[in-house]
Amino acid sequence: MAAETTLMSDEKPSTSKPVDLSPDIGKVSLASNGNVIDDGLQRGLKNHHLQMIAFGGVVGASIRYGTGTAISYSGAVGALICFFIIGVDVFFVMQSLGEMSTLFPIQCAFIELAGRFVDPALAFSLGVNYWYAWVTNIANDYNNISLIMGLWTQDAVPSYAWILMFWAGFQCTSLLGIVFYGEMEFYLACWKLICVVGGFLVAILVNTGAIGGEYIGFRYWRDPGVIANGINGFGLPELCARRRLLQRHRDASAHRF
Repeated sequence: MAAETTLMSDEKPSTSKPVDLSPDIGKVSLASNGNVIDDGLQRGLKNHHLQMIAFGGVVGASIRYGTGTAISYSGAVGALICFFIIGVDVFFVMQSLGEMSTLFPIQCAFIELAGRFVDPALAFSLGVNYWYAWVTNIANDYNNISLIMGLWTQDAVPSYAWILMFWAGFQCTSLLGIVFYGEMEFYLACWKLICVVGGFLVAILVNTGAIGGEYIGFRYWRDPGVIANGINGFGLPELCARRRLLQRHRDASAHRF
């Protein structure tokens, strides 16, 4: 018994402390409306908001012209192979991003993660390129809006007028609360879902000849064929798929869950 007492008295108390793996995470509290306040910001988006925002971010204009161009240039099977390869790449990229975001749920998303895991210089470069990408993307969207609206108004309304009107509308929505933004994204994504399903139904009717009166069927599987343009035909679909990967990476990383 004395030997055990001596042994216990000789043991040094442990000086190890729990490691704080997330020093940048602020205090979390609840607002009066029940929303979680994290770093001074309310997490007002609900599950249905996040699900439809994710769907709306995945389904874009490229589902029309992007895949159509890829299939016509590479063939049905060639485009499918390219998108499958890039899809595997997307899966592992998003899994890795999800792991890092769960471990370090910090602001600035992947830009801060690049500086933490790689080098601050990489984070700076990503930030500059991210800003440039969104500036050009938004400018392109405004230009597309003016072109589409110009189909009905012709020369009655100049292009810059449509751009200014929609710019003012988007700026006003940015000044509203996060709940309004979530509801707006939810209903816009629902409308996009309806348009996608309707587009698929119309495509089936056109293919079968119910619309247009001409049966198409598997005509384009014979000409230009299931794999068109040989190995060169894989280049354009892969580029389109990688473009979608970068866009989805930006959309997923821009939100802090």
